[in-house]
Formats: sequence, C-alpha cells, structure tokens
Amino acid sequence: METSAGKISRLRRKAKLSEQEAATRLGITVETLRRWEAGKQCPKPARLVWVCDTLRGLVPKQDPGTPPLPPPTGPAPKRLHNVIAIVIDKSSSMQPFSTLVVDQYQKTLVRLRREALTSGQRTDVVTVLFGDRPEPGPMINNIGVYSENMLASQPLNYHTSGMTALRDGVLTAINLAYSLMVPKAAETSYVIQVITDGYENKSINTAETFTATLRRLQATDEWTFAFQLPSAKSLDDFCANSGVPRGNCMVWKQTESGLREASHSTQSAYSSFFQGRSLGARSSKSFYTDLSQKSATEVSRALQKMDDISHRCAVISVPRDATIRDVVESKGVPYTAGCAYYQLVKTEAAVQDYKGIIITKVGGAGIFHGRQARQLLGLPLIGTARVVPGDHSGYDIYIQSTSFNRRIPAGTKVIYYQP
Repeated sequence: METSAGKISRLRRKAKLSEQEAATRLGITVETLRRWEAGKQCPKPARLVWVCDTLRGLVPKQDPGTPPLPPPTGPAPKRLHNVIAIVIDKSSSMQPFSTLVVDQYQKTLVRLRREALTSGQRTDVVTVLFGDRPEPGPMINNIGVYSENMLASQPLNYHTSGMTALRDGVLTAINLAYSLMVPKAAETSYVIQVITDGYENKSINTAETFTATLRRLQATDEWTFAFQLPSAKSLDDFCANSGVPRGNCMVWKQTESGLREASHSTQSAYSSFFQGRSLGARSSKSFYTDLSQKSATEVSRALQKMDDISHRCAVISVPRDATIRDVVESKGVPYTAGCAYYQLVKTEAAVQDYKGIIITKVGGAGIFHGRQARQLLGLPLIGTARVVPGDHSGYDIYIQSTSFNRRIPAGTKVIYYQP
C-alpha cells in the first residue's frame, strides 16, 4: 500500500513541480514538504486529501499519443513586485492601544514576509505614522529575505500625540512608495493600508488634492487603497468622495479586541491580495469584504459555480450543547470526521485552507459547497484564516469539522454531508 509520503512525492513529480514550486502552491515551506516526502511528518487526514487533490489538479492534461507541447516562446513572464505602505494613526486618542499597535504591526510584518516568501513576489514595506504631521517609520526592502528575528529588530517607535492629519499621512506614504526603486522587468503594484480612530482634522493638504490623487492613482489599476475607519456613519461619504471602493474599507471598534480583529482582517486580506497577484490581478477592489458588500448578482453568479449538495445533506438543529459527534449520531447516522459542518456563530481563530465551507440562503433553497465560498467571504485560498461572524446579507456560513469532540452550542445547526 502506498504511503502518504510516497503519494505526495509521486504526485509532485507527476506534476513536474520542483520542491519550491510545489511548496509555494501548497502554501508551506520547502522544509515541511521534504519532511512529508521523507515520511518524517504527515499532514492530518483531511489536509492530506486536500494536498493530493491540489497536486493532482496540477498534473498536465494530455491525450495519449499527443506529441509533447513545444517549449513556450516569447518574452519571459514579468516578475511580480509589491510596494506596501502601512499608515498608522498616532494621534492622542490612540494612546490606550500603544502597546497593542506595536504588537499587531510586528504580526503584520511576519505575515507579509511569509506571503512574499511563499509566492516568490518581491515585496518592499514602508511605514508612516501620523498625528499632527506625518513621520516615516521603518523601511524594509525585500521583506522575504528577512528572518522573523530580523523583523523583530525593526522596532516601531510609536508614541501618541496630537490630532489626525490623515490626508498628509496618506500622501506622504504615496511619495515614499513612489521613491522606491522598481526592479528591472518587474510588474509593480502598490498598497496603501491605513488604520485610524478618527477622521481628518489637521492636514495641510486639501481635501481636493487628496481626492484627486487617490482617484488618479486608482485609475491606473496599479494602486490599492485600504482604510480601517472608526465608524460607519461617514464611511459612505468617505468612499464616495475618495473613490475608494466600499470593499476596501472596514469599520473597527475602538477596543483592544476590536484592534485585534482589525489586524487579523488585514493579515487575511494580504494573503488574498498576494494570491490575486499570482493569478494576474494588479489591484484589489475588495481588500476587506464579506457577503454584505457583494451585490445579489455577484453572490448569485458565484453560487451557480458551486456544487448544490442539498440532496446529499441532512440539516440538524441542535437543541442543547453537545459534541458534533453526538449531534449527528442522535439522528441515527454513523459519524465520520470531516463530513459535518457547524454553523459560524463566533469568531474562529484558525480555519485551515483544507477545510470546506458551505453557504446556505436563510429561508431559501440550496446548500452550496466549493472553493468559491472562500472567495465570496474574502478568505485566502492558501493558508490559515481567521473567520469572524458578520453581516452576511441573509446567508448562513458553515465550516467543516475534522474532529469528534467539537462543542456545538444550542440553537445552532449542523449540516451532515454524505458523499
């Protein structure tokens, strides 16, 4: 019987992938892949299925007897290059979050390093802090070559004071991003990512200059502007005036837990951005997104591309707290790990990329399953994501469980899928 190590190695070689290429596609390090292929470590059963399916999907399709394809001609593909500016409010009102801001900034750098390393995209990072005036922070060229210890040695000198010169901070970040040297033959994209707990009240630059600059740069399809703002009250006006897509803005609660959620949303958004770049995207209009920000037409089209598995599913209401196995077996159905999906009602800190997601319409027909579900929710296709319950615009979300003893709260539902 073929071992998991032998199967992974065979499928990789059949797909004609180097160790580095396979590791990048799977979102792991080369060292992890080598441990898998040597039999020193084995992915969990559900992830092993996903790994093998992914590698099978990369095997070139060719009819028997068909002569081999000629080598590609023409210019070599462009190298992908990203310039990311992290713009952080340091006005006086941010003082309660000073320690946490530094901690979350470091975690964002670690995520950017990982994405740059696994995707092979050179990524330069600049930082701008703003209170009464903007101040340049750490600048990191080619973050993928840094170790995590090296990143920890790039401290953020964060001391709060003053008011909110938001426009000046963003425009300074644009100038810094522009000043970096673009690698030869590279296709460069720019991200300006901003977090603030207040709206503009101090800048020298006018609103007209700010708006005209953002609109001009976004028209090139090379620039992504993403804002985390303090309230929904003025959000629509901000988007309308600046031209920043609604999907690139989110509201965060001015609490420590709210800041953590905002940071996790940003890290997940960066993962999706890097994957989009690998697929040919130059910019993003849905950097932060959930189903409430998708039009009914967009959701409908995505659902049409997904599998309706209603005829293979049982929807089980949960009258009292119980393990997921007990919930399923209470209906006389033998439980198999990986076949049950629990309803999303609280924040899930780590949903792995090999776990399936189901979407159902509240009060409607259809149980939809497929990788498009992750795209609808703005989740990365590769890597672990944090999933937060939100306004999903009339849809319920279910996440695959690979355990026997997950506690399911009363008043929720479980979907049991029988292939």
